[in-house]
Amino acid sequence: MVEVELYNLNSNRWVSCPSLNSRRGSLAGVCLSDKIFTIGGGNATGCLSEVEMLDLNIGKWIYTCSMMQKVIYVFYIHYAMCSMLDMA
Repeated sequence: MVEVELYNLNSNRWVSCPSLNSRRGSLAGVCLSDKIFTIGGGNATGCLSEVEMLDLNIGKWIYTCSMMQKVIYVFYIHYAMCSMLDMA
């Protein structure tokens, strides 16, 4: 089980999310609309190119289109507010 937590700005607290499909660290995460994406990162076998998407409408992580290159320590900033911040 790969635990995931989401910080809810509206309630000023951390909430649990469904577990990722694969264990990874040093990844990037971004929220777009009602989805959260995990991008790249690494595990015991090395750098990853996989991208997982949490669809909050179904409450499940789904593998989506992988990146062309394996990356670790990805950095991404998205300034729009997440529409799902009221979920918990």
